[in-house]
Amino acid sequence: MSLESPPSSRESDSNQRPASIVLNNPTAPGEFLHGETSVLPSQHLLVPSLVKQPDSMGKSIFMFMLGVFLPIALLILIQVIGISMEDSQREREEQEYEEYVEDGQQFPDPYEMTFVRNETGEYSTTIDLPDTHELSQCYIDLNGEPGNRYSLEPIFNEYSPESIICSTSNPASYDRTGRELLVWQLLQDATVAGEQTSLLSAEYSFQDKNLSLLFDNNFSENLTLDAFFLNDEGQYAKLSTQGVTLDGLNYTFDIQTNSTEEFYMEMSLNESSYFFSAEACDSCPDEVFAFLDRTQFYRTEKWVVIGAYDAEFNRLSFEPLPMVDGSDFPNQLEFDIGIDWAPISIDNDTVWTESYAYGYDSAIELTSSANGTYSTQILISSDSGPWSVLECQVDSYDWPVYYGRDQRYPIYCIDDDPDEGYDALIYQESDFEIDEHISLEHQSWNPETREFHVEFNRTLHVRTDDFSAIELSSAPFTERPDSVGERTNFTVTFEESDGGGEWVRFQMDFEIVNSTPLRAGGHSFSWLVCDDCDGNLSEPIYDGISTQTEAIGGYNLSNQTMWLQPLGPTPPTVEMAVNLMPESSPQNSGYFDYEVYLYGDEYIEYQQEYYYDDYYEDYSNPVDDFYTFAFIAYPISYIGAIIYSFVRGNKAFGKGLIASGILGLALVGILVVSVVLYFL
Repeated sequence: MSLESPPSSRESDSNQRPASIVLNNPTAPGEFLHGETSVLPSQHLLVPSLVKQPDSMGKSIFMFMLGVFLPIALLILIQVIGISMEDSQREREEQEYEEYVEDGQQFPDPYEMTFVRNETGEYSTTIDLPDTHELSQCYIDLNGEPGNRYSLEPIFNEYSPESIICSTSNPASYDRTGRELLVWQLLQDATVAGEQTSLLSAEYSFQDKNLSLLFDNNFSENLTLDAFFLNDEGQYAKLSTQGVTLDGLNYTFDIQTNSTEEFYMEMSLNESSYFFSAEACDSCPDEVFAFLDRTQFYRTEKWVVIGAYDAEFNRLSFEPLPMVDGSDFPNQLEFDIGIDWAPISIDNDTVWTESYAYGYDSAIELTSSANGTYSTQILISSDSGPWSVLECQVDSYDWPVYYGRDQRYPIYCIDDDPDEGYDALIYQESDFEIDEHISLEHQSWNPETREFHVEFNRTLHVRTDDFSAIELSSAPFTERPDSVGERTNFTVTFEESDGGGEWVRFQMDFEIVNSTPLRAGGHSFSWLVCDDCDGNLSEPIYDGISTQTEAIGGYNLSNQTMWLQPLGPTPPTVEMAVNLMPESSPQNSGYFDYEVYLYGDEYIEYQQEYYYDDYYEDYSNPVDDFYTFAFIAYPISYIGAIIYSFVRGNKAFGKGLIASGILGLALVGILVVSVVLYFL
């Protein structure tokens, strides 16, 4: 029996299928080394992933420093770009301005007139005006800005020591001197305070019907007093009386009138620049001056006439007095002038075609009837076409101060939204007195139940949030009233607040119901809480509208009649300036373009090139737009960069960005502390 040797391992291996090699399998190398086989026919061939090497220390430091200084570098870059854009824009604007000035030399501003003194010391110039217009104002102020060229009257507010104006009336007293346009100069009075004239005594006697005045200095002029009496129709009649004196100190004014009621009087002393006014009052004997209430006597500005305007030749001439320091005015003066339409003669037989009437000479005189109504006919030609504008103004220049002469045009008409049956409405503005429309019937406050109650003579509208209250040392709060809506009486119960303080004030906002001539909203009452008051409350304190506008008349095109019935005191005769303009008229407003008149079509094209076309362009500043964009984009980009850095694993760069922000806040804090320490 023969023994066969076992097959060798090489032969055995050659007859068997080698084990599969699985890449990226942590158990495969060990099994393979131990001679184990593994048959995995479904195993896919996988590619090993790359192993990311950690960043080096130098790279981390570099990314951190980049994150710290990159935001700062971007801020510096934004500033550099902004400065460069500003310089470029400034150069462009300077170039455009030079071109504008160069082109504009052919069209000098005609409203700014240059006057040159001649050898006689007079300033004079002829103004090139069309036949349909005339000069309406001029104003010079060597220490300030010229007046408003488009206003119809000079601005009588505050003048510098060197002021010259054109006006038909005395700027100090507003008293009309005539139809002529005069040139006035403000005269500086060099008298000391001790030489000022004072009113020592004044007394009116209702029995003798005379006024006695005593001054401490003589007056070199005749004194004339104007007295104003109201009739039953609410119109005042003017009575002028000459003063009588023997020594220039004691004056007596004999006021011959049948009226025994109170009346108003005033007196303007033009030469000496004083103004006196008072109200005769038989129920006020204990006043400072017997039977005179609201007495005032004060010095006004003194203006003197130094020249005039010749409307026929459109020539303005004047010779000013020396300046305040005694020196002469410079040889060349700059005036700002205003131009108005020439007056048109008007009477009740005038047939209106295409015309514009404005000014004193063109005013229609309206005389009141027995019932206090003013009316007149304005005859419009039937073939003149439809009329689109009807404007009017009643001038109060001659009205006494007491009746609101400070409001130049209290009565006016417009056709913006006329009522049915009228082609224009006439309105009157006056001081709004709430007591004339609303009165309190009853009020009460119960501090125990915290119930507040008020009752009025007319219906008011109150909403749920129109009541509020204030406690001492606590914030105000609003309560819902027990009764709201349109009522005459209201009750509100206030909840007990956490303030624990004393009640000090209530307020009620309201609207006036069924008040056609009045504004419905914008009214409020307030009450103060007091133990010794009626119903523990003070009288209601009104806070709201100060003036009221009421319709007092209209113009009816069907019968061509204009009428008005004023509410407040007016004189028996008023002057109304009227503006009528047909739709076919090329001039549809009262504005006269003097530049277009002088320079014609070339000036219109010049204006369109430099003004009108630019009006519809975008006036945004590119530098401001750039800074705005940077201001919005910079913080968004900064925060986004921090988030992106950590998401991508670049923590060093992200930490650098955060450090940059902390550094910026620290620098701002150091700056604030330094400023505070500097001022301590």
